[in-house]
Amino acid sequence: QKDVIWSEGDQITVFSEQSPNGQVFTATEFGKNDVIFSADVDETYYSQSEFTSVYPDATKSGDNYQITLGATQAYTENGFASGANPMTAHSTNTTLNFKNVCGLLQLNLYSEATTTVKVKDITIYSNKTGEKLNGNGKLTIDAEGIPTLTNLDGGNALTLTCNNVELSKNAESATPFFFVVPAGAL
Repeated sequence: QKDVIWSEGDQITVFSEQSPNGQVFTATEFGKNDVIFSADVDETYYSQSEFTSVYPDATKSGDNYQITLGATQAYTENGFASGANPMTAHSTNTTLNFKNVCGLLQLNLYSEATTTVKVKDITIYSNKTGEKLNGNGKLTIDAEGIPTLTNLDGGNALTLTCNNVELSKNAESATPFFFVVPAGAL
């Protein structure tokens, strides 16, 4: 299990009765997993009975949301890039507890070579017939805020762009690489 840490500039889209197409809120702090988001809304906005939020962004279509999982993700040391890991929250008040839409695949790599080994990128593939790892998908969120992602229309590959990350020299301190993958994939 890995804590999700909010990054500078992170934004969530909050859907409610007053903003059925979504209101964007921006993190006012970062570097931790419990932060405050703010937007330029009047006080009546906060008196609504229900809020549903999607990170990083989504469009709403009826009771569902459309999100995109990119075919390329950027390497981030000991984690994943901002915006790569979609999350949702549903609440009857302004405290939003986010749930991950996807899972993480962690690869720990090292090299015993005498010269430095650097990784430019890593591509993983699903060999399950019809399984998609990227693309646009339909996101549903139940009353408890549990997300389900279906109907991905992309491909069966994900590439992690690493920009010459240097591998460690032994298994005990292997360099971790994280892929955000659809829940249940691979």
